[in-house]
Order: sequence, then C-alpha cells, then structure tokens
Amino acid sequence: MSEISERIQVLGQYLDAGLTPLGQIHLHGQASLALLYSSLFVPDVEEVEGSVLLSWNLSDKQRERFIGAKRSSQDYQFQELEASYNSVEVSYIFGTAEGRDLQEEDDVVLAEIIAKAWRGFFKITYPDRYFEVEVLDPDVTQGVVGLRFFEIRNTSKKDTSLG
Repeated sequence: MSEISERIQVLGQYLDAGLTPLGQIHLHGQASLALLYSSLFVPDVEEVEGSVLLSWNLSDKQRERFIGAKRSSQDYQFQELEASYNSVEVSYIFGTAEGRDLQEEDDVVLAEIIAKAWRGFFKITYPDRYFEVEVLDPDVTQGVVGLRFFEIRNTSKKDTSLG
C-alpha cells in the first residue's frame, strides 16, 4: 500500500471516509492548527556542545545535565546520549486523552511520516552531518510508539533517508 493510500485509510477511520487528505483538510482543518502541527514535521532543535537536541522540552537544568554527561562520556557513547535526549513518545505529544485519538497501529503511520520529514529536515539543515531517525516499537519505549534521532559520527556518508 502506498504511503498516501495508507494515510487515507487511517484518516477514513477517524474523519470522513472517501475524502483525500486535502479534502479532509478543507472540511475539518484550521490554518492555525496547521501552523501548530508544523513543529511535528520541522522540529525545534538547538545545538549544545556540538550535539543537535530537540528543544521542545529542553530546560536549562536538562541542558546542563546533558553537558555534564557529554563531557564525561566517551565518543562512542554520544549516539546513545543524544538519542536519550532526542526521544519522543508519539501518542503523548498530544497531552489530553481526546488528543490521543489514534490506535497504536495508526500511531506507527504518524511516526513514520514524522520520521520521513525529520530525515529531510536534517539533510537540508545540516548537509555535512548525518543523522539516524528511528521509529521505536512500543516494546522499546515501554508502551507507546516512539521516535528518536542521533548524529552518526566518524563514518563515511550514509544514506539516512532509509533509517
């Protein structure tokens, strides 16, 4: 099934079956919410001690904790450290029970779409750096579909569009 067909099928379960994504937006959408949701697809990031981190929930205390952890880490541990700060649980992005209106298998579809957008974002924003973006199974996150990224260092150029 194509990505668009899969998206239409998921949307049809929650909105009006038979409409295209643009038709769904025309009927149900709000421009202000599109602007709000754009942060899902173009993440807010900042560079801390040479690492790219999600800034969504990065408090001053977390930033200082990251700096301390990075300074005491070995180079081979950077990916794991960055991934731990750059992980999100997809369904919990939407804080209320009403906002968490997808089934787990539909969260996977949403996570894959977000991951694809993030891969493109990193390729454009950091053309000389290489990032791995992963969709995490609920077994990894202890319950819900997750998403994370980290920088791949000390390697030849990799095609991160697949991973």
